[in-house]
Amino acid sequence: MASLRLFLLCLAGLIFASEAGPGGAGESKCPLMVKVLDAVRGSPAVDVAVKVFKKTADGSWEPFASGKTAESGELHGLTTDEKFTEGVYRVELDTKSYWKALGISPFHEYAEVSGHTDLFGFCFRSHEMHSAL
Repeated sequence: MASLRLFLLCLAGLIFASEAGPGGAGESKCPLMVKVLDAVRGSPAVDVAVKVFKKTADGSWEPFASGKTAESGELHGLTTDEKFTEGVYRVELDTKSYWKALGISPFHEYAEVSGHTDLFGFCFRSHEMHSAL
């Protein structure tokens, strides 16, 4: 049942890049924005801890940015155009804490999305990108 709930949740960590603007955006743009949706409840996932890592030349992952989603389920201001260089990035969503805060027993510790900067111009759903879900 828990895995079905998690699958239905698909806590769709949507990653938008290149033209992602801050909440209520005017002219200002940020190169990386994370939006997390709770598909079970049909609402933005609020207060989800997000960690972004960048793959290094030796294949290890180095911390890149972090934060928590807002009321909109979005997290802006993670990086700048200068720092968001070409490479492979991994976004980790702390689903365990999110579900526990809602009084639901979590099945997984986190959900993860990873990809090359060339791919981040598209929208990804975490359950389609990583087998952990």
